Order: sequence, then C-alpha cells, then structure tokens
Amino acid sequence: MRSVICCLLSAVGYLLSPACRPPGSQSAVRGPQPAVQVSPRVPKQKLVAGRDTVLVEIAAGEEQRNVGLMFRTVMPENEGMLFVFDRDDNYAFWMRNTELPLSIAFIERSGRIADIQDMAPRDETTRHASPVPVRYALEMNQGWFERHNVRTGDSIRVETVLK
Repeated sequence: MRSVICCLLSAVGYLLSPACRPPGSQSAVRGPQPAVQVSPRVPKQKLVAGRDTVLVEIAAGEEQRNVGLMFRTVMPENEGMLFVFDRDDNYAFWMRNTELPLSIAFIERSGRIADIQDMAPRDETTRHASPVPVRYALEMNQGWFERHNVRTGDSIRVETVLK
C-alpha cells in the first residue's frame, strides 16, 4: 500500500510541482471566497474505491484546495475531487459557495479511509473534520460511498495518471 501512495504522491508532484502548500500552513477549511466565479480545472487521476474506478480532480495546491468544488452545479456520478496535503494533520472542510450535496472521505497516508461524512450544500457553519490525522480527503456526490459499498476501513488506490 505504501508504494501505491508513493506513486500517487509522485504523480501529483509531477503534475503540480510548483503548487505545494507552504510548510506551517494548516488550514484546509475552504475560504475565503475566491475572486473568480468558477473553479479552476486541475489534473485528473483514476482511483479505485471499493470495486469502482472514479475519476478525480487533484487539488494539491492551496488555491485549488481553497476553491475545491465551489460554484459547481453538476458532477458526474463517478467523478470527484481528491485533496492532497503536504503532511498528515486533522483537516476540516465546510461548504461555502458549494451547491452540490457532497460526501467526504478522510483518508490516511496508507490509503485507509478513516471516516466518511455527508455535507449539506451552502452550509457555512458546520465544520467537517477528520477524526485522526490524514493526508487526503475525497469529495464525491452525497451518498456515493454508501451506494458503492465503500466504508470506513476500506482503502483507496491509484489506477492511472492522466495528463
């Protein structure tokens, strides 16, 4: 599993090498509101979650993580966004300017899902926090994990890197 995660980190580093979070930066809460009204499109990656392959955008830079899936009104069933952090920590998310109901999986460095939470659209008051230090967070359409029998304790692995 460690080699799978190293592969993911190498792929993200290759695709986004200048877009790393500076050391000492801890906040993963998305905000403040960006000046642009659309989310920047970022590199995509195929991941395997349970028995399904999903196509995710990689949000590894601070700006990409801050904007996330804001302002989007539609997302295909088997697509989402993978947030990649520079270090293991307890991260929290909120739903400012996010129109889609989402579910978030907090993923440890090993690829193991530590927790899955549902998030309501436009909810700026609830903070969805990882219960343990994690390296990744995967946002999918709300209920995706349940519909696809992906649960806490399952692992996420890399399928292919798309350029």
